[in-house]
Amino acid sequence: ILKGFLMVFVFSTKERLTRELQNREQELLDLGDAVTSSQVWHKKNRIKFFMAIFAVIAFVNTTFAQWVYNQDALTLTSSDGTIVLNNVSVWSGKKLTIGDNGKREDLVTLDFSDGITDGWSIYQIVGKSNNSSYDAAFDECPNLKTVITGDTVEAIEERAFNKCSSLERVHIGKACVSIGWATFSDIKGPLVVTFEEGSALTTLGQYAFSNCPNMKSIDFSNCINLTTISSGAFGGCSSLETIDLSNAAKLSSIQSSAFANCTSLKTFKLPDNCEITKIFEKTFENCTALEELDLSKCTSLTTIDAKAFVGNKALKNLYFPASLTTLGWGTINKHRSLGEGASMLNVYFRSCPIQNNAKDNPFAEMFSSNNKSYTVTESDMANASVTIYVPRTQATAGTPNWNSWA
Repeated sequence: ILKGFLMVFVFSTKERLTRELQNREQELLDLGDAVTSSQVWHKKNRIKFFMAIFAVIAFVNTTFAQWVYNQDALTLTSSDGTIVLNNVSVWSGKKLTIGDNGKREDLVTLDFSDGITDGWSIYQIVGKSNNSSYDAAFDECPNLKTVITGDTVEAIEERAFNKCSSLERVHIGKACVSIGWATFSDIKGPLVVTFEEGSALTTLGQYAFSNCPNMKSIDFSNCINLTTISSGAFGGCSSLETIDLSNAAKLSSIQSSAFANCTSLKTFKLPDNCEITKIFEKTFENCTALEELDLSKCTSLTTIDAKAFVGNKALKNLYFPASLTTLGWGTINKHRSLGEGASMLNVYFRSCPIQNNAKDNPFAEMFSSNNKSYTVTESDMANASVTIYVPRTQATAGTPNWNSWA
């Protein structure tokens, strides 16, 4: 009752206070040089008083904007009563899971940033695996434009927001640890994704943001705990131009086809001394706008799997770290270097795995043979659109396209 009375009192006077504040500010402007120091002091303090009242209003707005959980009806209701989410059940203790609310046309904004009354929090927004009998939480909600998870949502599961065709803004709160399989896939709108400072995110699941053709960037600057980008996570994001992982110092795994067919990708940044040990098959397949990729700071990287850079015809500079020992077969494929608009590729090795490991030739298909045991020859290098730079002490004397590099 007391809360209700306070809300009615404050909001009923809000309009009057707004007018009063505007009047006081205008009085100061009208008085100009004629106003005395005493008048200025009094009028400024009146303004401060009204600003304090507005601070109370803001506090009330925040305090009473929480969602309300009904344990009997298994519903979660927004503070203004306009949104009622169904199939909300208790996971454990005071933690909830949000189940099937898919295909709803009334949902435009989901904002959980103000939390839930009585100490409840959201453990997960439920997904749908291939063998489950229930639908993903918000899949195919055609008018949903904004999702803000707040600081209570710990996990967003498989296909939870799959095919929400109008979705434009997603802000992931700091409590979220994982984003599941195809969670935000097949979204056709101009999607913008951000993460809260102090984000606990560790894992992007398979196909998490795949086939989002109008997503131009995703900001990972606050994802300092990110360890895994799973297979196909951004596959088919044809407008994605920038991936900046420079703050993801714990990143240890970028899996197969993670950025395949990101045909607009121009900038890809990794952290210094990141913990990546292996780049999987076709990770950067058909990134046709990517001109430079610097892996030299990945000091734990030992293995790059087959065809990791297949189809990257714009690639001009490729840098490998000294830790690299194995390049898979066809890592750099002829379809990158041959054909209209192809560029000359410079490959920089801090060590030279090719000389000491002719097995699984990484440049197979750039040359005349597809034999997996094929050894790169002087003739091959002379005719290829690639120059390989190796440490000065390992430079191959007399081979035209093997240049020394200090």
